[in-house]
Amino acid sequence: TNLSGFGLWVQGLGNHRGIEDGVEVLHRTDNNYFGTADAIKDTILSFSSKPDEEITEIRQRASELAEQALWKHFIVYYYKAYDTALRNVVKKRENGEQSARRDVIIL
Repeated sequence: TNLSGFGLWVQGLGNHRGIEDGVEVLHRTDNNYFGTADAIKDTILSFSSKPDEEITEIRQRASELAEQALWKHFIVYYYKAYDTALRNVVKKRENGEQSARRDVIIL
C-alpha cells in the first residue's frame, strides 16, 4: 500500500502505472479496510485474466523491480545515516552537551 515503505518507494520511482509495471500500490487509510480488500481482489482478477504473454512480461518487470529493491542497494544509506548520527554525538560531546551521554546510550 501507499503506507508501506516499499509502496512509497515504488511511487517515488515516478511513472508507475500499477500492476502492468510489476506491482500495484494501493491507497490505504485507517478507514478503508474493505475498499482495500476489494482493490486487492480486483487487482488479482485483472492480473489473472491477462493473456499468458502479458503475464510473463509483467512478471519480468516485477523481477526487475524486486532487484532494484534489494537490501544491497539500500544499505549504503543506512551506513551514511549511522555515520551522521555518530558524528553528531561526537560534536555534542566535544561541546560538553549533557544530552550526548543519553544519545550514546540510545545508539
